[in-house]
Amino acid sequence: MVNLTPIVKYLLIANIAVFALCAFFEPVGEYLALYYIKAEQFRPYQFFSYMFVHAGLTHIFFNMFALYQFGSVIESVWGSKRFSFYYIVCGLGAALTNMIVNYYQIAPMEEASNSLINNPSVEGLKAFASEYSYLFNMPKLDDFISEYKNDPGFSQFVVQLMQDMQKSFVARPIVGASGAVFGLLLAFGMMFPDMKLQFMFIPIGIKAKYFVLLYGAAELFFGVNDFKGDNIAHFAHLGGMLFGILLILWWKKHPHNEFFNS
Repeated sequence: MVNLTPIVKYLLIANIAVFALCAFFEPVGEYLALYYIKAEQFRPYQFFSYMFVHAGLTHIFFNMFALYQFGSVIESVWGSKRFSFYYIVCGLGAALTNMIVNYYQIAPMEEASNSLINNPSVEGLKAFASEYSYLFNMPKLDDFISEYKNDPGFSQFVVQLMQDMQKSFVARPIVGASGAVFGLLLAFGMMFPDMKLQFMFIPIGIKAKYFVLLYGAAELFFGVNDFKGDNIAHFAHLGGMLFGILLILWWKKHPHNEFFNS
């Protein structure tokens, strides 16, 4: 049994309290979740608040279990100040990484849709649908084009369709402490590389350093391939690990810090 440390305890209480609040007042989750920077719902505070919102019982259970298991050990070694700073940096880094990746994914779609808004045409719509086929039901779109391409209101329909799609591009928020938790996992693997971890449903132990590498590789694989129906922010997880390792390396080069050592 891992001893529960102070900051981990406060984080557990805060996450569970926000989860309960969102269960009773769903709009709270919408205000606290992190939206794309161009979305109407975006607010700067969401870079921090999204870490306390979760999408369901399974989501919060596994995040809080990992926070308790890894976080308590790390806080007991580092102390509360260093641990708190690290946790927040990993969470913010995860949000920033996800925002940057979203920009490079969304920007080409925005450019293509704006081009179609300025010059609506059958050929342009077909080209857009072909490029972003996962956004369209192609047979129905082809039937619509065949029936309405000579209709006077066709151009207006195309404009409205592109405007609606632009809103949908940016209306997918991210939630959860996963980015910060992945930072903790990275720190644990670096601090205790040869410690064997035993996980639920897995009967064998695996050294922490290998588990971190495997988990990181899996997140990169799923993030790059972007499988249909996958709603997990894999690059946010990787961002938490990236900012975590950068911070740890910085601390190793600058070990004497009165704030963290006080």
